[in-house]
Amino acid sequence: MPMRINTQRVSQVAPHRSFDYSEDLYHCVKHLFQISLLLHTMSAQDNQIGVFNNTQATISVRITSDNELSKGTTEFQDIKPGKYDTWNRSHRQVAFVQRNSDEMGGTAEVVVLKPAQVHYVNDE
Repeated sequence: MPMRINTQRVSQVAPHRSFDYSEDLYHCVKHLFQISLLLHTMSAQDNQIGVFNNTQATISVRITSDNELSKGTTEFQDIKPGKYDTWNRSHRQVAFVQRNSDEMGGTAEVVVLKPAQVHYVNDE
């Protein structure tokens, strides 16, 4: 049964208050977006390292290829919001993640990842 608010009573008790719920609604939508992305749990195979972009902006990622047969690349790869990518790696590697890759000098993080692991990059 929906709850009813007696607006006449509220206006008498607090006539100066404004009931603007737009900010609360924004935070609810933001959290629902993150929850919906997490419900689609991604996985990586035994010889892969994955990175999932759980933010609302494009990120740039680079995974080292130390002790690997392939030389890999030094380029950063963009991952759009709600998407993920994997790299074939059989040893622990260092991942460089630049947030808001559209902006120069965006926040960056460095993490060590092991094969069969997916790293989730979340909004701060």
